[in-house]
Amino acid sequence: MKPRNRRRQKKGLNLLLGAILIIFVVVAAAVGIKYVTGSLGGSGKTKAEAEKEEKQEDKNAVKVTGIQIAAPRETIRAGEGTQLTVTVTPDNATDKTINWTVSGGGGTVSEDYVLTPDAAAGKSTVEITAEAADGSGTKASISLRILEAIDPHQPMVAITYDDGPSAETTPTVLDALEANYGVATFFMQGQYISGNEELLKRSYAMGNELANHSWDHPQLTTLSADGIKKQIDDTDALIKEVCPEENPILRPPYGAVNDTVKSVVGKPIIMWSLDTLDWKTRSTEKTIEACMTAKDGDIILMHDIHEPTVAAAEDVITGLQEKGFQLVTVSELYHYRNGDFENGSVHYSMSAEEMDQNTASATETSEDGTVVTTDEEDGADADSLEEEDGSDTENSDSLE
Repeated sequence: MKPRNRRRQKKGLNLLLGAILIIFVVVAAAVGIKYVTGSLGGSGKTKAEAEKEEKQEDKNAVKVTGIQIAAPRETIRAGEGTQLTVTVTPDNATDKTINWTVSGGGGTVSEDYVLTPDAAAGKSTVEITAEAADGSGTKASISLRILEAIDPHQPMVAITYDDGPSAETTPTVLDALEANYGVATFFMQGQYISGNEELLKRSYAMGNELANHSWDHPQLTTLSADGIKKQIDDTDALIKEVCPEENPILRPPYGAVNDTVKSVVGKPIIMWSLDTLDWKTRSTEKTIEACMTAKDGDIILMHDIHEPTVAAAEDVITGLQEKGFQLVTVSELYHYRNGDFENGSVHYSMSAEEMDQNTASATETSEDGTVVTTDEEDGADADSLEEEDGSDTENSDSLE
C-alpha cells in the first residue's frame, strides 16, 4: 500500500504543477496581448494613451516660422571668429534650436552663433545656412566673402589712400580690392563724407579700414588743442554714423605732429614708410613702380582722388600679391605683428623683424628668473614736419 500511495501523491503533485503552469501561461499571454494592443503602457498609461498625449503635445507645439541671420560685415577673415546675429520667430517657438551648415565645409558655427571660417577658405564666398531643428523646414542663408587668413611671419603691407572719399574715383579702387580679395586703409577728410555714405558702407562691408584724415586738411600743429579736437571729432562723428566700429587711427595732414597733437587726438598716429609721390608724378606707371619696391611691413601712401593713382589700383594690388605680400589694413598690420598701438604713438611701418625685436625687448629675465616688462618711448622724431604734398589742400579742393 505505501508504494501505491506515494505514486498517487506524486501524480497529484504533477497535476497541481501542471495546472499552475497553465494558469501562468494564460495570464502571461493575456498581459502580452494587452500590451501589444495598446491596452497597457508604461508609467500606468497604455500605449494608445501615450501616443495620444504625444500627438497632443506635437499639436500644441509652436513651430518656427522665420529665421534671420546677419553678420557685422559681408567680408570676414578666414580663421577669425565672427559673431552672427540670429533672430528666430515667433518669440514663443517651442524649439528654437538651429542646425548649421557652411557650404563646402568652409567653416563652423558654434552654439552661441560664432562663425569661424576654415583657415583654408580664403579668397572664396561661402553660404551659411541655418535650419530650424523642430521639423518645420524653416531655413535661411547668407553669403559671406572670405579673405585669406593672416600669417604674421609672412610678408605683408598696408596700402593706404588719403583725401577721399570721392564718388568719381574711390569706386575704382574698391572694385580692384573686391575683385582680388584685398583690403586697404582709407584716411578720409570729413568734409567729403556727406553724400558718400553708401560708398563708405560698401568699403566697410568689404573689410577695409575707414580712418581719420581731419575735417578739411589743415596743418594740425598750427591749431589750438580745441581746434585739433574739433577737426578730429567732427570727422569721427560722420564715420560713426556709417560704421558701427570706433574709428581707430589718424593720419595728420602733411604728417605734421607735435606734443599737442599727440595728446589731443586720442588715437594712434599713422605716417608711412613708402611714399609713392603719386600727388607729384600723377603717373600711373610711376605709382605702380613705386609700390613694387615695397618691403615687408611697409605702409604705402597714395591718394584716391587722383585719376592716375586709381588707374594703377588693379596692377598695384595684383602685383603686390604676386610678389607674396599679404594685403592688410594698418590696424591688422600692428595687431598681427603685436606692435605697440597706444593713443598718441606715431607709427611708420611694422615688419616681421620689428615684431621679433619688440618681442625680444618687451621681456627681460632678471637674475632670479623673474620676467619684467620694459617700456620704451617711440624713437620716431614725431615733432618733425613730413609733408605729403605742399599743395595737397589745393588738390583736395578740386573735389568740391
